Amino acid sequence: MKWTLFAGRFQPFHQGHWEITRSALQAMAPGSGFVLAVVAPSQAATASDSLAKSFSRDAEKHHQPERNPWHLDVRLRVAMAVANEVKTSEPTLPDVLVTAIPRPDRAYETLRLWFPGKRVWVIPNGGEEFDESKERFFLARGDRVLRIPGTYSVRGSHVRAALVAGQMEEFRQSVPSFLWEIYAPGSREK
Repeated sequence: MKWTLFAGRFQPFHQGHWEITRSALQAMAPGSGFVLAVVAPSQAATASDSLAKSFSRDAEKHHQPERNPWHLDVRLRVAMAVANEVKTSEPTLPDVLVTAIPRPDRAYETLRLWFPGKRVWVIPNGGEEFDESKERFFLARGDRVLRIPGTYSVRGSHVRAALVAGQMEEFRQSVPSFLWEIYAPGSREK
């Protein structure tokens, strides 16, 4: 089986993620499974090589508490809502499987066992060094990478800043409307 995996913290799942998901689904080869993989906090593991250590340093910056306001259960509900939206609004696209995964830099061998066969990792073409680091990490392990170009200009850091500043209209414009109820005030504590 060939797996196409779009993995992320999704803090929050914003319009850019939605565009990337739809583009990746449209680009998939027939017979592939598409996985929207919510990266969960993971226990520390020793990186095995210099590339893994470099990727771990980059990933650690993205897993700081201030960059991760939503708990895993909220992010999984969001991912399930995304899967449902794909199924209802774009029924010709492949189904979206949803799961939580450990950080790839800390548990790659586990992911290799969970998703046997060929793996294609979806990575945005957003010009961030962390995306380049992810690409190098997966390619070095023999996986493929699908870079998704797009018109998305939304960044999670801007969306989180709008939320913290109480700029709810900007926040609402940054996330798909079918997710607004899940991201309602108080959802981070649920």
